[in-house]
Amino acid sequence: MELGVNMPFHSDQMKPVEFTLFEKAQLKMVPNKLKILLPLMAVVVVANAITVAADYVRPPPRKNLQFPWDPKPSSQPQQVHVSLAGDKHIRVTWITSKSSSPSLVEYGTSPGKYTSRSHGETTSYSYLFYTSGTIHHTVIGPLEHNTVYYYKCGGKGPEFSLKTPPSEFPITLAVAGDLGQTGWTKSTLDHIDLCQYDLHLLPGDLSYADYIQSRWDTFGELVEPLASARPWMVTQGNHEKENIPFIKDGFESYNARWKMPHEESGSMSNLYYSFEVAGAHVVMLGSYTDYDVNSEQYNWLKADLSTVDRKKTPWLLALFHVPWYNSNYAHQGEGDDMMEAMEPLLHAAGVDLVFSGHVHAYERTKRVYNGKSNPCGAVHVTIGDGGNKEGLAQKYKEPSPEWSVFREASFGHGELKIVNSSHAFWSWHRNDDDEPVKSDEVWITSLITSDCVATKETKQGLHQRVQLTMADNGSVNDDTTNQNSEIVKTESAPIDELSREIQETLSVSQRHKFWETQPVGQFKDLRDTSLPEGPIEPPTPLSEVKQEPYNLPNLYEWVTCDMNSEETCLEVYNLLSNNYVEDDENMFRFNYSKEFLQWALHPPGYFKTWHIGVRVKSSKKLVAFITGIPAKIRVQNEIITMAEVNFLCVHKKLRSKRLAPVMIKEVTRRVHLENIWQAAYTAGVVLPTPITSCQYWHRSLNPKKLIDVGFSRLGPRMTMSRTMKLYKLPDSPLTPGFRKMELRDVPSVTRLLKTYLLEFVVAPDFDEMDVEHWIVPKEGVVDSFVVESQETHEVTDFCSFYSLPSSILGHPNHSNLKAAYSYYNVATKTPLIQLMNDALIVAKQMDFDVFNALDVMHNEGFLKELKYGPGDGKLHYYLYNYRIKSMLRSSELGLVLL
Repeated sequence: MELGVNMPFHSDQMKPVEFTLFEKAQLKMVPNKLKILLPLMAVVVVANAITVAADYVRPPPRKNLQFPWDPKPSSQPQQVHVSLAGDKHIRVTWITSKSSSPSLVEYGTSPGKYTSRSHGETTSYSYLFYTSGTIHHTVIGPLEHNTVYYYKCGGKGPEFSLKTPPSEFPITLAVAGDLGQTGWTKSTLDHIDLCQYDLHLLPGDLSYADYIQSRWDTFGELVEPLASARPWMVTQGNHEKENIPFIKDGFESYNARWKMPHEESGSMSNLYYSFEVAGAHVVMLGSYTDYDVNSEQYNWLKADLSTVDRKKTPWLLALFHVPWYNSNYAHQGEGDDMMEAMEPLLHAAGVDLVFSGHVHAYERTKRVYNGKSNPCGAVHVTIGDGGNKEGLAQKYKEPSPEWSVFREASFGHGELKIVNSSHAFWSWHRNDDDEPVKSDEVWITSLITSDCVATKETKQGLHQRVQLTMADNGSVNDDTTNQNSEIVKTESAPIDELSREIQETLSVSQRHKFWETQPVGQFKDLRDTSLPEGPIEPPTPLSEVKQEPYNLPNLYEWVTCDMNSEETCLEVYNLLSNNYVEDDENMFRFNYSKEFLQWALHPPGYFKTWHIGVRVKSSKKLVAFITGIPAKIRVQNEIITMAEVNFLCVHKKLRSKRLAPVMIKEVTRRVHLENIWQAAYTAGVVLPTPITSCQYWHRSLNPKKLIDVGFSRLGPRMTMSRTMKLYKLPDSPLTPGFRKMELRDVPSVTRLLKTYLLEFVVAPDFDEMDVEHWIVPKEGVVDSFVVESQETHEVTDFCSFYSLPSSILGHPNHSNLKAAYSYYNVATKTPLIQLMNDALIVAKQMDFDVFNALDVMHNEGFLKELKYGPGDGKLHYYLYNYRIKSMLRSSELGLVLL
């Protein structure tokens, strides 16, 4: 089963075709998805509203800027930027190509007259074939507020100047996220430079280096004129991750180059920290590091918020990358888990404003909390429109949510002018033909002036605020919470405990808590080498297995779905199509056929009772579905009969009913009744605990159609004719003896497959009946091809792929998108690249539009060579009631789950 893969594709700028949000959504839609879209716990903001700009013609994305080679002396400072480093201190960062250059900053208040000196530290890093220059970090100070200082780095090169922020209001903060380094980025930076700001806030996605480390260097040069003159305070986004499983940890480049004051604010990680400037306390959080209630970030945040003195800092701001309130189709729901964990903490502390990026557009909300307008909530601003190379996210949900005030897909930046302790003026400036145009503006009143936050909160006041929170949100129908309960704390309860209880009481996602009750690998046991491999729990005597189904809410009933029935197949199709897998733009929808569902759910030895549905008693409408099929899977040297659990789907309107856990329990019960005690499943989210994580790759077969339907776009400096030529394939397969597989080939293919799968740690154990079912071609479902020796007539190689088309919604010329998915491939005589190139050729002949593959088995051997492009999402594999000590590389996995 698959719990919601999220894998947007970020193509390299050198690739001729870039996959858009539309394409990444289609390519992520694999049929083994368990798509549990958790209900959005929203947030809400100020009443003075401004409406949507509807008549503006938005510009297209621009190319990445080209930076000519400009050699500098090896000791000359490059990529200079400054950031706050505690009270009255500034950190100066620069890079030299010479390692012996001193980490020295000389500075003073007059040009060329340096009355002070500070020495710092150096670092560097290597990334595959790239080695950075020497990165210098030197803290200078104490400095006077609101004062211009002149400084020189390393005793060499030009003189720079910086202005320190003021100690009190007024203060101007520039805000722009998802910058990149395109022509629009340059426009945004030019406009920011005009606004006479005191400090820049950047909520993630800086350079868009995306593994190409030289882009970090060009980004540093691009922003140096601004970043060397005013403090830049940044947090990380998904484009800063750059992790390579088993080779490189994430954020290595970001942490080395952009050191923020995490140590000064008591944080153990550069990915989250806080600082104070003038009368504002600013919290910078990490969307891509652990944030649950047991995480270091969560514990740091609650400790940090407990120290905030609203008399000293009457404004409280938060920044992180992934937005919590988002009515754009792009990146829907990606911030839900973080919001669930941390929104109660921010709300209890009285945060005024939240800035985020990620969505390449602008949006401002009312004051919001828990999904609706709330006068004590925060104003949320999404501002991921700094100029990135991927372009704008132009489609919004209609009608707009009641909490959304202004939204527009345009490049631009924001300015927050905090005038005094009670009032701030926010404005957003669209890049209109390279001229800054003020498009949204609003006065915001600090919560310090309301009854929501007192300057010195009493314990009784805290207790009342918790009760107010409960009154605003109502009771929660959850297995672990009494619906009519209210929080009752003694007057000595501190704010962090109250906030934690709010979070736990309001929780709608209990997936980790549920899995922690199950016999699966647990995160806490990852480094415990004393635990044995193999079954976690012994089999239960069948007489002790629960004989009756688990209880459902009164309005619903269990049913066994007859997948031989046309009517039932249509019901399942409609449920899956509308609730199982969705793309962000609502442009593509899986088109499951009866034949595909029967192939997926009727393997040899299947159990009808494992095709489980939930119906509404009164209307008999099918509202939930889950399946299991039996499979023999080898784990190292042990062959185990398992269940492959799949297709868990709950109707969107019923996800608050907590049906998913009880459905998993029910399918587990039915599997146990057949004396089977292990299972395999997949998820797009990290649960306790994956045995491996895999990545999707995608190969265009019909570029013109994909571009026409908005699935792909032309890459930089590419024309349609050049793109077509680049992806052109031969008219027919090149390998002698390459032909379609026939029933007579089953014994040969079985021998090839059994031998090949022995190379992997986890793989199915196929017999001839399995091969006949899964591999022998079935029209519109699965296609397989063999290579037969022209001399011996022996079958030496084979390849296979299955078909899962999607409907294209609302397009005038195209209604269907054909996608092929690589299945099992074995090459013993024919080179694998040649074999898979022939697979592309026949898929093209069969009018497929795109060919998708996971990086499992030996697939990495052909992906790059055959012009596949990588997605950046992961598909995680899990075993139920079976422990493997060490996480596998994806190439050690020989299992493909539908």
